[in-house]
Amino acid sequence: MRSYSDAQECFRRIHPDDRRLLLDKVAGRVNYEEAILQRWRTNDGAYVWFEEYTTPIYENGEIVAVQGVIRNIEAAMTERERLMYESRHDSLTGVFNRRAFEETIAQARNACDVGIIVLDVNDLKVVNDMEGHSAGDDLLKRVGMILQGIESSVYRLGGDEFVLFLEMMPRDACERMVRQIEAACQKESISVAIGLAWASCPETIEALWQRADDAMYERKRQQKVDLLDV
Repeated sequence: MRSYSDAQECFRRIHPDDRRLLLDKVAGRVNYEEAILQRWRTNDGAYVWFEEYTTPIYENGEIVAVQGVIRNIEAAMTERERLMYESRHDSLTGVFNRRAFEETIAQARNACDVGIIVLDVNDLKVVNDMEGHSAGDDLLKRVGMILQGIESSVYRLGGDEFVLFLEMMPRDACERMVRQIEAACQKESISVAIGLAWASCPETIEALWQRADDAMYERKRQQKVDLLDV
């Protein structure tokens, strides 16, 4: 990247999310012994990742300039982001995976107005046995797409179990979401069992999750009873 005669050009080219980093760099509020990662807009309008090793220049104890060596690390960052994505997403459905869910609940210890929805796809084993595992995979993909169309915080914990983690959402909104999911699945002729647990200030997220799981299994039991009564 070349130097600019216009000192403001770098501020116009820095990615908006990295502007604070640039301000800190020129003000001496960064560790100059470490590489500084930032995104700059190239002449074609694309933002590219760069790594910079910067040295401050002082006069009378004040920073008057910074100079450094900068290199393009876009390929490395793209690969890093790909690996990070794959480590936190389910490869089949594209929703978050169990690892991401465990990270989320670990960071939500003091969360308020929390709802957890547990969804189990009914008869997945029957579909796998009668139509093949590719049909079962397609069913899970369809469920994942339905859930992602309703809420972004969707996790597949394995098998046919999905979880939605709803933070700072009132109980009635969580209940409406359950009805919305049920209606969307019914429209696609997909049978599911759903359990919801909500708390304004849950004692533990794990306990709330267990309540939602218990509610889901109770719903599944009731669905079987209803089928026998038909």
